[in-house]
Amino acid sequence: MGGSQSTSKISRVDLTRLLKSEEDMLVQGENLVDDLTKLSLELVDEYYLEFLRPDFCNRVALISTKILVDSSNSQQINGAEHVLGLVSGETEAKEKLCEQIVRHYIDRVNLISAIIYSLEYCSDRLRALIVGPICTVNYDVFNKAECDEICGNSSCWVENNLINKDLPPEQTYFKVIREIYDQFTKSLKIFQENLDKLKSYKTVRDEELKNLARETHQEIYKVKSRCNELYYSALLNPPVSTAELDQRTYYDNLADKLKQQVLDVSQQQTEEHNYRANILAKQVAKNEAQSTIIPTQGS
Repeated sequence: MGGSQSTSKISRVDLTRLLKSEEDMLVQGENLVDDLTKLSLELVDEYYLEFLRPDFCNRVALISTKILVDSSNSQQINGAEHVLGLVSGETEAKEKLCEQIVRHYIDRVNLISAIIYSLEYCSDRLRALIVGPICTVNYDVFNKAECDEICGNSSCWVENNLINKDLPPEQTYFKVIREIYDQFTKSLKIFQENLDKLKSYKTVRDEELKNLARETHQEIYKVKSRCNELYYSALLNPPVSTAELDQRTYYDNLADKLKQQVLDVSQQQTEEHNYRANILAKQVAKNEAQSTIIPTQGS
């Protein structure tokens, strides 16, 4: 089922370099995508087999409910429920009904297609962040040929794993990967539920389908937007080794000390300036007082 397909996608990746948590996210994410794709394709095949084949309308008989003969006496024939009745001669009504049914199931197929095409969006980004490859000239490209064409050569297509189990896990990069996985799997479960609802709709009810389509497209927009936002957040915070973290911490602390020294010197200079200004002001006031001639009486 999905598991074997996922394994083939990542078989050339050295999973032994990954932490168990990242390996599980990679494999489980691929499995969920494969299972959902399998269910989607089964539904599409069913719709084409039953309702979207060229001779569908020729296989449909329009029967008036008013002239059903003992409708409670139904029979199972070739796995389908049948009742005895009289075929209507309303050709135009039959054609309109056929068009309505075909249009309804085309809408179902379009909804399923939208789900299928949305699955790779988060899956590609999650896989790129965990094991690569990544196109360094355009991070939204996940095809080597396209990346090479944009780059002008093959140097922009990085195949190597970006992370390994030797890297400290408490970094923004790994937290963002977990967020992408959680958001993605949450949306996959919603898509699964919506496909199950679609499968349960045995009658042609356009209003139900419209509501389901609206909910599904809203979720597709939400998950793609969030995955894209988190993907770039991870790229802006690449994982580093313990030594690099220690060095970064050292320089951050040094920068903080230098900033504090600058602030202290600035404060000291300000205080000295104010002190001197006060002394000068007092001296000026004293000089002015001494030089002032006070007029005597009668002058």
